[in-house]
Amino acid sequence: MRRANASWDICPHGSPRPPRTAPTGRDLCPEVITNAPRVSCGWRVGGSRTHDIGMRGILVPGASPVGVPRRPGSPKTTLNSATQPHHRNRIPEMTPNAPTEAVLSNANTLMSVQRISKAFGDQRVLTDVSFDVVSGEILGLIGPNGAGKTTLLECIADLLPIDAGEVRWRGAPLSPSQRKHRLFYLPEAISPYPDQRSSEVLKFFRAANRQPLKRLDQLVDALNLEPALAKPVGALSKGYRRRLLLALGLLAPLPMLLMDEPFDGFDLRQTREVMSLLRDEVLRGRTLVLSIHQLADAQRTCDRLVLLSAGRVVGVGTSAELTASAGLPPGSDLEEVFLALA
Repeated sequence: MRRANASWDICPHGSPRPPRTAPTGRDLCPEVITNAPRVSCGWRVGGSRTHDIGMRGILVPGASPVGVPRRPGSPKTTLNSATQPHHRNRIPEMTPNAPTEAVLSNANTLMSVQRISKAFGDQRVLTDVSFDVVSGEILGLIGPNGAGKTTLLECIADLLPIDAGEVRWRGAPLSPSQRKHRLFYLPEAISPYPDQRSSEVLKFFRAANRQPLKRLDQLVDALNLEPALAKPVGALSKGYRRRLLLALGLLAPLPMLLMDEPFDGFDLRQTREVMSLLRDEVLRGRTLVLSIHQLADAQRTCDRLVLLSAGRVVGVGTSAELTASAGLPPGSDLEEVFLALA
């Protein structure tokens, strides 16, 4: 299906694709960027192996369940009042009927990861991993290299099948086909559309996600992407590529963003700027789950932490709560807390 009088084509899902004048000539529907092998779409998915593997990691809103294309014009998932966070500092009304702290915590739970296990052959990578994500928080997955952080994020996003366990959304099971309507996963090291100029990729994602031009301008300014706009994505430095990927993730209007090592490749000043931007996203109604191996960054950024060691959860809570669980004095370094609990 095509609009003959427009420079953008429309796929059967009703989503735009880059003009035919694009240098790469790929006919990619944003609906199938994530799950090309699993979503039935009449468009060709082209590119090299590196391109295909990289794009599988980016979840685009509005993708259809397997074999069920979304009709053109049907609504996509957007943030609404049901997904807006309760302010973390809000004090409940002191009345006889006021809910207890435990009830409030359960009411604010957006996503639950329950007893997820994953093995590759004889190597067990995740074992009975469980934790909750509260609406409107920044939750950090903390652990050394090889702890299972990336594997866990890929299991939650349904890029990897799990051996056991489940993911729940507001108390109800979240099937793999539903996750693309709730979660956007931002991998650590990919180069989407490496031959395209960064500006064209950003415009494409803005149009695919039906975001206003002002939103894209704000992200370009906040992430200082102006010097990279004229360059192909594949020619960007590690820092600029990370900023571009972050902008793509923030253009997707989904309630939860999963990010693998969001500060990797940034210097101290850039890290602080990105931390501030992520805080602003939480105020906009987004919930963030970040995989971080730099403990100092995690302690400055996250509201709560999930400590992973050898694929197992060894602690969940605020920095103060984890310090108390480890039996250490208040204000102890997070590294000492992790070593005491691991």
